[in-house]
Parts: sequence; structure tokens; C-alpha cells
Amino acid sequence: MSDSDQIKVCDQCLRASCWQGVYMCDDNLTAGTTRKTIRELRELKLEHESYWKTDDELTDDRIAEIEKDTFIDLLRRIDS
Repeated sequence: MSDSDQIKVCDQCLRASCWQGVYMCDDNLTAGTTRKTIRELRELKLEHESYWKTDDELTDDRIAEIEKDTFIDLLRRIDS
């Protein structure tokens, strides 16, 4: 990831982990999203950078999660 990559974050607390639903802020029900660069997020020092994922990375993670759930469901059907 480069310093100029854009990360989607909560527009109230400016944390990616909040927007992703991991650790939500008090304003999560009314908050929107905004984008910050990796450079800006490093300067803010609000959370660990492991939460900073680009849209493509989040999509890849979600696809892997769906594939895993589908595989587990298939195994359960076979065992039945």
C-alpha cells in the first residue's frame, strides 16, 4: 500500500475499523463515510494500520469469507 492510497473511514471518528463494523463509535448510527489517504491516517494515529484496507482488499476479504461459508455449508450437507 502506498501513502496515497485512499481508505474509507467513518466521517465522525475517522476510523476504518468503525466503518467496517469492528469497533463502532458512538455516532455510528448517523455517521457516513469519507476517504483518507494512508499518509493522513498515519498522521492521525487513531488505530492500527491493519484496519486500513482499500476497497479491492475489502472485496477480496468478503469473497474469501463467502467462499469459506459456502465450503463449510457444503461439508455439512455431505455429512448429513
